[in-house]
Amino acid sequence: MLFLRWYYKEELGGEKKVFDIESLKKKYPITDKVLLAKSGIILTTVLLLFFLHPVHHVDTSWVACVGAVALMIVASPHEVSEASKASDRRERSCVHQAERSGKPSAAVGGSPPLHNQCNPHLIIHY
Repeated sequence: MLFLRWYYKEELGGEKKVFDIESLKKKYPITDKVLLAKSGIILTTVLLLFFLHPVHHVDTSWVACVGAVALMIVASPHEVSEASKASDRRERSCVHQAERSGKPSAAVGGSPPLHNQCNPHLIIHY
């Protein structure tokens, strides 16, 4: 700790910045209070589950991922469903392209062209 204090003494010893809270509230207002409340509930739940790890023994990475997905669904459910539909269409298109070419393994070897959004790991090997 002393080393860090000595090493960063110039950054730590500078002038203290004073923020005007009222100007920040005017510049960056909270526009969606319902979303703020929902996000706060999800964040509180995730933090509570982090601290309760010795009780439920669920890995904290799973808790964080489930919390992130819950927040995405709560924040913009329409965008999440559209993204999953687009991803599903791309996967079906990639498999169809590989089947049409007759060489599914050729698509896996190289990198796909820029206009092709296929994920080479999703192509089925026969």
